Amino acid sequence: MTTTQPQVSIIVPVFNTEAYLSECLSSLTGQTLKEIEIICVDDGSTDGSGNLLDSWAAGDQRVRVFHRENSGVSASRNFALEKARGEFILFVDSDDFIERFACERLVRTAQEDHSDIVVFGGLTFPSVAWIDNCLATTRAVFSDGVKALFEGRGSYPLMCNKMYRRSLIEENGLRFNSELSLGEDNAFQFMAFPFARKISFSADMLYHYRCDREGSAIATFYSDRMPKLNKHLAVVSYVVRSWSEKGLSKTYGKQLLSWIISFVFDDLQFVSFGDRISFADKLNKLLTRFGLDQLIAELEPGEQEVAHFILAHQEMGASTSISIVLTCCPDEDVAERSFTSLANQSEQRLEIIVVPGRYGKGRAERWQRLDPRIVIADSVSGAIAAARSPWVLQTRDNAVFQWGALRELEEVGERFHADVVACPDSTGLLRCRDIARVVETNMGCLLTTVGQAEPDGPIAFEPSMASDLLFQSVSLASTNKLVRRDLMIRSHVDSMNECGVGVCLAKASRVCFTPRRLMGFCSYTFDTSWINGLFSTGFEPFTLLDATFSSEVNVRQREIDNAVLTKLMAEYRLMKANSNKGEFIKRAKQLIEQRGLLTAHDAGYYFDQDDYSDALEMVQRDTEDYVAFEIDARIERLGECIASVESAIGEKDRELHYVYGSTSLKVGLKVTAPLRWMVRQAKSLLRR
Repeated sequence: MTTTQPQVSIIVPVFNTEAYLSECLSSLTGQTLKEIEIICVDDGSTDGSGNLLDSWAAGDQRVRVFHRENSGVSASRNFALEKARGEFILFVDSDDFIERFACERLVRTAQEDHSDIVVFGGLTFPSVAWIDNCLATTRAVFSDGVKALFEGRGSYPLMCNKMYRRSLIEENGLRFNSELSLGEDNAFQFMAFPFARKISFSADMLYHYRCDREGSAIATFYSDRMPKLNKHLAVVSYVVRSWSEKGLSKTYGKQLLSWIISFVFDDLQFVSFGDRISFADKLNKLLTRFGLDQLIAELEPGEQEVAHFILAHQEMGASTSISIVLTCCPDEDVAERSFTSLANQSEQRLEIIVVPGRYGKGRAERWQRLDPRIVIADSVSGAIAAARSPWVLQTRDNAVFQWGALRELEEVGERFHADVVACPDSTGLLRCRDIARVVETNMGCLLTTVGQAEPDGPIAFEPSMASDLLFQSVSLASTNKLVRRDLMIRSHVDSMNECGVGVCLAKASRVCFTPRRLMGFCSYTFDTSWINGLFSTGFEPFTLLDATFSSEVNVRQREIDNAVLTKLMAEYRLMKANSNKGEFIKRAKQLIEQRGLLTAHDAGYYFDQDDYSDALEMVQRDTEDYVAFEIDARIERLGECIASVESAIGEKDRELHYVYGSTSLKVGLKVTAPLRWMVRQAKSLLRR
């Protein structure tokens, strides 16, 4: 063992990381700063990690190895802190590595700034965006530890991107809480930062964080949401109790509450209603006990909205704001995503009426067990008849809504006293457009609006003001619209199919359109029920739509034809990779011929030239031509994939060169050689 006083004690907890350990230790023993000690705590490894550690220790006296029974990462770090002799403490995970000049730069920064903590940058591999966002990227120095904790990027939740002055840890009795199985790093920052006299932030990218190892902390992070939330609640409870005992919550209670909200919010959006209510009950009791509940009113409006959602402050009673009529699609995973995005909206006064159809009976019954707001109906008309909220949204469970989307649509509708509120979809399939610009472009005049809150914000107008551009601008889809229930009753609409939407739009006293893309589609599988339903009913929705506007057929016919084509082409784009495409094209051709869409009008008749071109291309192919077209398209996509792979290989080459240097770059080139050979063979095949 070296007798020289080390400047930095590097603490490395080790548990079954034999495959990565040498890379880690090589980066540590190769530091340009030689006055270091490397304290490795073997936490009961069952692979060859222990023997490998002993081998490294035999070759470098700065490596100190301790073998212990498995007790967890926190206990291992605490044990190492008792053994540490350096002026500074650096924590490195045994499957990661650091730059060879890391210690030298960190010590220099700490000495120049007289800092107790130095926060620095790094890279994840493979890249994980949220972790990259938790690493420092700018140079700064704080004299207020709490301000640094809440305002400095990289201050929490990670342990690996910080170097601590050992006197800060020992003088304040700082240790890791061994009872926390997840989030112990985060908790440590809340114990340490308030007592630091100065904290430096460095933009140097010094740490390389591995994110793809099975059993790693990041893998645990992405496990089931509810167990993770309960572990995070334990972290919150520990921090709140500690800050209260030290008198910090009286001064910094508002900042602490903001952190709690952001800490649990992301996961709470993806748990069931019942689980969220149970979690809210526990968190409410904790906040009330320590007086933090009184500070919610002092938060920013956006934070207040999130806090009310997390704490389930909206009453679930007879008064609901929005009735959601949800029909089921075939894809189970997509359906779960869609349902979760609706059930966990910021607006919680929801009535969710599920129409299972032939796909979703078991799914609907499971949802009903998890969420008391769920009602199951046999049909869409029955669901709409049962709806009791002022607003109705009819959608399929292949659409995903942004958090807060329903409340935003509802508030816009109430502000402008609108009967219908619409928004564009993020995927652009519905072809929604800024209707004011559409009217100006196509009619050479300005849309007369009855209300616009701000430039490029929501606008409200009477349907007649949009002439024959209304349907095409906001679409005949129901998924992107809230409709007042009393308008549906007055208009005798019992289903928000194309006919129902068209009637409601035409008979609304006021329509509101917000340009914000608040929803999108997450399913690219095609369900033939829509187009088959048209044939089984003799095209009843469009026939009824035509009949509704028979007195103004010259005005509305173009709009209906455009809407039909847009709906058809949206489905066509969704189903291109689906096995039912042959059946769809057959049905689509019949629909186009039935309405004479491409024979009665020329190209200038159609609002969207892409829709017209796609439809023309589709109907002009017979089955054999279409198969040939699909083969050509797949070859083209293969070529695009090859180009993408080549680009990725080039990027990896650059990363290897940056991270490992020229020697390992040669090794990396050999590793990717088989893939390169496959790319060359594929290119050769394409040329033939």
